[in-house]
Amino acid sequence: MAKGDRLLSLEGTRGRGRKSFGSASKLLRSPEAATIRFGECELDLERRELRRGGQPCHLTPRAFALLALLMAERPRAVRKADLRTRLWPETYVSNTALAQLVTELRKVIGDEARQGLWIRTVFGYGYAFAGEAAEADEAQAAKPAPAVGPAPTRWLLWRSQVLPLTEGENVVGRGHDAQVRIAVSEVSRRHARIVVAATGTTVEDLESRNGTFVRGQPVHRATPVADGDEVGFGPELTTFCAPSQSKKTRTAPRRRR
Repeated sequence: MAKGDRLLSLEGTRGRGRKSFGSASKLLRSPEAATIRFGECELDLERRELRRGGQPCHLTPRAFALLALLMAERPRAVRKADLRTRLWPETYVSNTALAQLVTELRKVIGDEARQGLWIRTVFGYGYAFAGEAAEADEAQAAKPAPAVGPAPTRWLLWRSQVLPLTEGENVVGRGHDAQVRIAVSEVSRRHARIVVAATGTTVEDLESRNGTFVRGQPVHRATPVADGDEVGFGPELTTFCAPSQSKKTRTAPRRRR
């Protein structure tokens, strides 16, 4: 099955033999529908949901259909006329309506027209999906098997996820090269540095755009953290966990009989 046929339900042909959605909301709902990852976003075709940083995004049905269509045709550019025919079958719309739809999509996925990181404008022709994308099973297969080692003694708890910290320097950020990755647009690619040593753990901001905070206070220099401290990376809040630093359980007084 061709990639475009797998992603989109193009029901029949209309007019001059062109494929059409039939309606903007008719996408494939078969078990073969994939979840496609790009950057911090996931396009879930089976659930008809777009997630960014793990959180569902509000997207109109036509904007969702536009993203699925460009994804199916990637990296080929699609003509504006073909996009209008597929998204608004048997209805005349101007290029302005299509441009507004592209603007909506770019805003939701964190793209900008000048950069064209994900949605590329082909002037005088149409649009194309420009970034790297992979189906969830492919992306998972590409990851190396995790090394078996001792359980971490320090970690961050973020949105019910455990982010392990290793001895030495741990860079926190949304970039793929960050040791502690928080894939949210408000977090800088290299946002902060956490240093784990025998003498303690410190957090240091790396000139991030939205700042780093420990116990609600801005971090301007290497700041010590203890078990249970709240550490913020921009608006994203985490909890530093170091059970070995916690105080020993106090002995309860004996009850009189």
